[in-house]
Amino acid sequence: MKKQLILVCVMLIGICFYPKSTSALSCASPGTIEELYTQYDGIVEAQVIDVIHKAQENKVKLKVLRSFKAIEESNLTIYENSTWGATNGPSEKGKTYLFFLNNIEKWWQNPLCSPSKEVSQASEELKFLTSKEIPIKVKDASDNSIYKKTSNISTSTWVFISTIVILLGITLFIWLRKRTNRGN
Repeated sequence: MKKQLILVCVMLIGICFYPKSTSALSCASPGTIEELYTQYDGIVEAQVIDVIHKAQENKVKLKVLRSFKAIEESNLTIYENSTWGATNGPSEKGKTYLFFLNNIEKWWQNPLCSPSKEVSQASEELKFLTSKEIPIKVKDASDNSIYKKTSNISTSTWVFISTIVILLGITLFIWLRKRTNRGN
């Protein structure tokens, strides 16, 4: 009887302290667009050009169509969780999103709680953001930074190919020299 009374008391105390609502993430309700504007470091409307899947995160290459905060580049690379991404899942190649980004150590991140979404679902947010639009810098031909990567072949591959060519050249030289010495 004593054990049952203690159990009932524990259950009543538990019910009194039981939370009315719970959520696994603090981002269950993202807030108003005004709050989101101040909360995130960068906001852009961008088309996903490429998604490079990695174990824990995706590297997402974007073509920025419009910028509303901090970002002025026309091409941007961001990182996002490989299973979460833009609210309904990771970003998909070819789709256009409204991204709410954080700048972390010189990298842009689409964080887990970001309310990033497809542009087709962001009409209310875009109404507010239109007045905040900033110009995007377009790189011209004199800007060498667009020519940083001219080939998909890595440096180690070039070293390997060069070594093979040099060894073939030395072998050909020795073979021709021996051949001409036999003739004398």
